[in-house]
Amino acid sequence: MIARAGISPTQTTFSTSEQMAFWSALAEFAPNRDIGVQLGANKTPEQLNLAELAAMHAPTFDECLKRLARYKRLVCAEEVVITRDGDDIRIGFHWIRASEPIPHLLIECVFAALAKLVQNASNERLVPRRIELSRRRLSRVEPRLLKDHFGCSIEFDAANDRMVLAASDLARQFRPQNAERYARLFPTLEAGIAKRALTFTDEVQRHAQADGRRTDHDRAYRA
Repeated sequence: MIARAGISPTQTTFSTSEQMAFWSALAEFAPNRDIGVQLGANKTPEQLNLAELAAMHAPTFDECLKRLARYKRLVCAEEVVITRDGDDIRIGFHWIRASEPIPHLLIECVFAALAKLVQNASNERLVPRRIELSRRRLSRVEPRLLKDHFGCSIEFDAANDRMVLAASDLARQFRPQNAERYARLFPTLEAGIAKRALTFTDEVQRHAQADGRRTDHDRAYRA
């Protein structure tokens, strides 16, 4: 499967295209159709990245989502998309550098991982209102497998891949362990945000200077 994805067994870092290739190969070779949700649901606290650890130790689910949205891009080329429509809260994930469709197992994995994170942090199962998937249904058993796992209806052929929650879920209280210890993460994460902003500013300035040079050259040429 690794060879099919074009990944070396000795690699420790992976590009976005390599990650997508891996998940596509997994969908092709995995014997279980629900392996995506199983991988997400079985993610242990030791496997969480810094953004997820910060989110897990938030005081509420609302703050958890805010931390994920703020820090996720520091640890991977992925951003959290949160929108509100009346009493519906829609949560999605966007892979910034992906140029191909996102493998469905990866979508299901990140939704299951988020639900598990919230369950671990609050000691209460998170049951969405529904899961919206932009892909078509691949088999008759898929809706039942996904519904059994998430405890809600599954909609295929949706406009986007979204986990839809009730707005009241945002008030759910978390029970963080060692919150003071994990508070030490924030200076590091905020430094990463500042560095990213500075890098972005430098890139904008370089492009602006380059555009200015091209404009001056064009003026001289036209003169």
